[in-house]
Amino acid sequence: MDFSQIWDETKSALIEAYGDLLDLAIGVVEAIVVVIVATFVARYLRRRVDRGLTRAGIDRNVVALTTNGVAIGAYVLAVAIVLALLGASWTAVITVLGASTVALSL
Repeated sequence: MDFSQIWDETKSALIEAYGDLLDLAIGVVEAIVVVIVATFVARYLRRRVDRGLTRAGIDRNVVALTTNGVAIGAYVLAVAIVLALLGASWTAVITVLGASTVALSL
């Protein structure tokens, strides 16, 4: 095995690693964008639900519980999207979400 063969193997491995790193970086940027958008959507939904239920004369504790549930739902959806962007399969993500929902309800 001579030096040129070692260099060629190293070079091809680095090029492959660079491609994988670039894919990961793009996935991380997409995930950050999803988290930022989810934060704005959760805040917007929380305000809308709060105003609507308050105007309807619903008890303040019910309003707080509902607004928190809406915000948590938006964040859970964002986490599912981020996991899918990073390569997790949708069926696995949805299965885990379903199992965690059942566990919380017990």
